[in-house]
Amino acid sequence: MRNLSDKRKLQVEVGGEKAVIELFWDKAPNICKGVWSVLPLESYAFHGKVVDNEYMIPLPIFLERENMVAERHPGDVGWWDARGVMNIWYGEATVLGPTGIFGKVVKNLEGLQREGRKLTVKQGGTVKLSKLEE
Repeated sequence: MRNLSDKRKLQVEVGGEKAVIELFWDKAPNICKGVWSVLPLESYAFHGKVVDNEYMIPLPIFLERENMVAERHPGDVGWWDARGVMNIWYGEATVLGPTGIFGKVVKNLEGLQREGRKLTVKQGGTVKLSKLEE
């Protein structure tokens, strides 16, 4: 039987695009709980300058490292504790070291890619994060 938390996901809205993120409650429960606790919220996104194809979204929380993974794949969602940002990799990315991976984009990665390319030109796009319970 699935746990109720297994059904809780995030919705991220950037520009005119909405995407769904499946949370890894089993691999990174503390990061998932921390992010979940501040939702819904509106923040801003900026594009990674060194790591390509990456959104960086500041969140008003402090969380410890968990589920540190060195590889990145399109759609991975991570927590970078040193800067207090949620990362969404929307394409292939340069790896600078392990990051706490706590989710995966499971719906509309293509839309996030389109909006991410816009951030390379104009930083600071508005991002809305909200809870999805299925």
